[in-house]
Amino acid sequence: MKRFFTFLTTILFAVATIAPASAQQRGEWSIKGGVGWYSLPDIIGALVAGLSTAFGNPEGTERQDFILLLNPNVEAHYGINDWLALGGSLTVGYSSAKSVFTDTGAMNKSASALYPSLMFSAKTQYFRSGAFAMYGSWGVGAMALAAKQWSADGNTSNNNFAVAPMGNIYPLCFSYGGRTGGFAELGWGAKGVVNVGVYCAF
Repeated sequence: MKRFFTFLTTILFAVATIAPASAQQRGEWSIKGGVGWYSLPDIIGALVAGLSTAFGNPEGTERQDFILLLNPNVEAHYGINDWLALGGSLTVGYSSAKSVFTDTGAMNKSASALYPSLMFSAKTQYFRSGAFAMYGSWGVGAMALAAKQWSADGNTSNNNFAVAPMGNIYPLCFSYGGRTGGFAELGWGAKGVVNVGVYCAF
């Protein structure tokens, strides 16, 4: 996988050196809304929710697999020049797990983790040809992790809150359209391994 990403990144920068950047307008705002799959915070949230239900279960219970939801995200950027836009992004993730009694299916205990990420972000356009564009998406900021565990009687047994640094590294991004269009981003961070959605420029 590392070799594959290295190969694609090399091709990307080679193409970027021979193709002129255009059509990202200075002084223009753009808003993107997307949904990502399997983000870096998902791993942390899944561990927190999963481990919270893995220990201290009485005999006759089993833990159901935790649920990883997709990571909705929104970004706003302001065009500095033809190739650079700066702004911010917000991504929200959620994981949950529970243990149930094997014979009845009734809940024994449950846990959940909510983890929003807020970042300063940058978009670097490599080139555009007609309606097709290639760009990079980068971000640095923080992730908040709010975890909760509760028992079958509804009493919350534990609440935790933590803040940690978080980043977005998406070197391979593609968009298609004019003032509005769609995009797909490949990389690693709060937005998931693959992030797809729509954008609007104004």
